[in-house]
Amino acid sequence: MACPEIVAPNRRHGRVDLIRYSILHPEGKNLISVWFQRAWQDRECQKDEAFEPFIFMWFAFNGWAACVTDQDSDRGIIDTLAADTQINNNFERIITTNQDISQSVNNFFELLPIFDVKSLRRKGILLHAGGNRRERIDYYFANGADRFEPGCWKRHFDENERVPVDWGHFINAVYKVRCNLFHGLKGAHAEMDQEIVHSAYLALVKFLHEVGYLYV
Repeated sequence: MACPEIVAPNRRHGRVDLIRYSILHPEGKNLISVWFQRAWQDRECQKDEAFEPFIFMWFAFNGWAACVTDQDSDRGIIDTLAADTQINNNFERIITTNQDISQSVNNFFELLPIFDVKSLRRKGILLHAGGNRRERIDYYFANGADRFEPGCWKRHFDENERVPVDWGHFINAVYKVRCNLFHGLKGAHAEMDQEIVHSAYLALVKFLHEVGYLYV
């Protein structure tokens, strides 16, 4: 059962219909395919080269997701995807059977939570560039950070639990990486650093390639 912070029972979700993508007009499918192939071919990139592949991957993923969810807003798209049983089951199956993808996903989960850059700046919480990821996380929480994904991370941590490694938690965290990268304003920030973007990119692009949704 998904955490309520991820798939809230009182939140209205759409419905994923993968058939919608198979009947999308050829120009749209070709554009999504070109974007995704561009992202996939760069999967051997170094950490400092991951920003552009991540962007191409997200363009492709978002185009596909908007089609299959029939949602107009990004939040509606992510909520609908997170709640979908078929995608959740496919994600669980793939990270169970594919060691490479499982490792990439777990590497990304080791960096969670992903804090909202705009919120950190508004609160006057400055860039914490030194130390390891655990020290950065402690620093942000100690200084009042309260917007992050997945939204249930702090509850699990306080209860001495690990955040479930599933699709809903994963896609919400990757979406926060996307938002930080696209809307994080100018200047470097730890939540937009090379390791986070590279890790999110590898985990999602490998899953999408393996599951084949964008190749229909």
